[in-house]
Amino acid sequence: MQIGDFRTRRKVTGRLFIALVATPDQFRDYGNVSLTKQETKIDRAQQMTASKGSVQVTHEEPGKVELRHTFKLDEHHTDLIGLMHLAAPPQADNQGALVTQAWPVGGLDGVKQGYDYYVGAMGLTLFTVTGKTLNDDYTIDLGSGMLHIVEGGAIADNSNIVGTLSCPALSFSKYTALSQMFVRGNARLITTDGNTDVPREVVTGGIEIYISDWGDNDGTKFNDVTAMVLWTDRPTVRSLELA
Repeated sequence: MQIGDFRTRRKVTGRLFIALVATPDQFRDYGNVSLTKQETKIDRAQQMTASKGSVQVTHEEPGKVELRHTFKLDEHHTDLIGLMHLAAPPQADNQGALVTQAWPVGGLDGVKQGYDYYVGAMGLTLFTVTGKTLNDDYTIDLGSGMLHIVEGGAIADNSNIVGTLSCPALSFSKYTALSQMFVRGNARLITTDGNTDVPREVVTGGIEIYISDWGDNDGTKFNDVTAMVLWTDRPTVRSLELA
């Protein structure tokens, strides 16, 4: 291979799509594949023959074949998050927009200094506690909607507080963890490099996918998740040959 040959400058990227068994033609994007490794396991049974006091292995027959792929995924798409939490597909859990809305209905009872309370909405654009002073009596994290009662402030223990808030509409996905161990369906692994718009390799077939390593949130980025795919039938590989 000559220096300057296009094959020496190839950078490979991949993407994993999965369709559930019930809807085999409707694929969901599981995100960017930053690393993939094929792991094939073959259990072989030795066939032997005896001759003149010795035993000779004549050949080995495959007894069990497992074809697996390990994928490291670095994008937290909806379905991948479900796999991470051992969860069934999510339900919509949306927050409606509120403009100068009283919170909460009937007030917040029995608050105590030094404690935190969720005010019932996130992404706040306005928040007040009636008759109290921000930072002296309470603090508010507008993003998470967590209210802190300042120790030594004017909000006495076991008192009832009310106020107003405003927030935009937000859309969430709500999961029930520990409800589904793995997903079965059809996979489509698309591998591309920078030398053509057409994928260089496409692997398709029936799979069972589950998380094998949850990774770490290290404070700089969300964790890279490792998913294990067991091919449950013989996958089809289409590889593009370039002249």
